[in-house]
Amino acid sequence: MSTALTVLRQRPVRRYLGSTALAATGINLLITVLFKQVYDLTGNPFDIGLIGLAQFVPGLLLALPSGYIADRFDRRRVAGTFLGGRLICAAGLVVFSLGDGDRVWLLFLIAVGIGTADAMIGPSRRAVLPLMVPASDVPRVVALWTATFTGTSIIGPALGGLLYSIDPWVAYAVATLLTPLDRHVHRDVDHRAGPRRTALQHRSVGGLRRRDTPHRRIDPLDSRGPVPSRRRRGRNRSLRPLPATESEARS
Repeated sequence: MSTALTVLRQRPVRRYLGSTALAATGINLLITVLFKQVYDLTGNPFDIGLIGLAQFVPGLLLALPSGYIADRFDRRRVAGTFLGGRLICAAGLVVFSLGDGDRVWLLFLIAVGIGTADAMIGPSRRAVLPLMVPASDVPRVVALWTATFTGTSIIGPALGGLLYSIDPWVAYAVATLLTPLDRHVHRDVDHRAGPRRTALQHRSVGGLRRRDTPHRRIDPLDSRGPVPSRRRRGRNRSLRPLPATESEARS
């Protein structure tokens, strides 16, 4: 029976947990500093709730589209693309903090961008976890992921408060540096590692592909039912019902 240490010997698991640690630390740091900065600029506690709402609404609206995109396209590319979006938002906060900082509405706009990126990243990242290890090791990887995420939810805000006491742009700069590191580690994760990979699991990593069904020509006067088109007549066979008897026709 494998243990947590045995699972950690697998390189894809270590890279996945490292990517999770960087991503969660960066986003917790960034959000903590963003809330504090909004309050310092406006002095209104209600604005903290509004900035949280601006981050939450995109996740609510994109709950279904994000799952579809994660199933349809390569999940590594989806996560990498929207990690780039998060990087742009973090860099925008650095520029905002170095400037005059009087246009608070820009912070709400950036919060919407962060919420959109997180909503698209989440399904793509979480769905690859069961594909990296055998089914018997999945509970241990989930436990390690939970411990990693919980630890970063404590370290991130604490680090954000410390860096904010120096200057807000310093905290945002650290979050900006963590994002490309997370993107690099996540890109190198081998989602196909592990034995006994089925064709369905390989497709779930790269995205589902559409399979077109052959076109069928239907003759409404033909009692034998649908007939394949001439181009595919030799490849397809359809069930053709027998004509109704005279007694059945009367009934």
